Amino acid sequence: VIENFANLIEEKKDSCDCAVIIILSHGGNGTIYAVDELPLNVDEHIISVFDDHLIGKPKLFIIQACRGSQCNNRSIASISNTRWSSDSITNENSRTNVDSGGYKTTMVPIRSDMAIWYSTVKDYVSWRSPDDGSIFIQTLITVFARTAWYYDLARMVTCVNRTMDEKFRAHESTPFQTPCFECHLRNDLYFNPGCCNENR
Repeated sequence: VIENFANLIEEKKDSCDCAVIIILSHGGNGTIYAVDELPLNVDEHIISVFDDHLIGKPKLFIIQACRGSQCNNRSIASISNTRWSSDSITNENSRTNVDSGGYKTTMVPIRSDMAIWYSTVKDYVSWRSPDDGSIFIQTLITVFARTAWYYDLARMVTCVNRTMDEKFRAHESTPFQTPCFECHLRNDLYFNPGCCNENR
């Protein structure tokens, strides 16, 4: 699926300004799990596939998945009476609840124009509510809906981090979680959706 999508955007590169790849799954340290429950290395099997595609144009990866099994110290005591689960997979079979030639060419380094946005930092779980879903994705949607028409991506990342932090501070029963943003972009990225309302 990943390779097919990479080939598709390459075919449409002349009319494509950027690519956004969003993955929601169970995960572990450096891996995510597909429907067959086999682990895929995020770097090797997903991100690296796009190194030679859409060169010079931004590619954003948004990944909602655990990156380990550690819990934030603050969350250990606060979630005992609250329905939350993680997307962590501690082993292969168990899910744990705790989620040139005369032509002018332009040379660009590997990983150039890429940004990878993880729902949590390395080695830690990523929380989700059975009722409302991922805290990270819900916050991202809210921030993008309100600010994507005038904020660039980097500023929206900061807004998401701040909003999530405010949620955790306001509700002691909410598990703590910090998203992680890896940016290799060479320019500011604006989405500028056509419909906007300054009063939203």
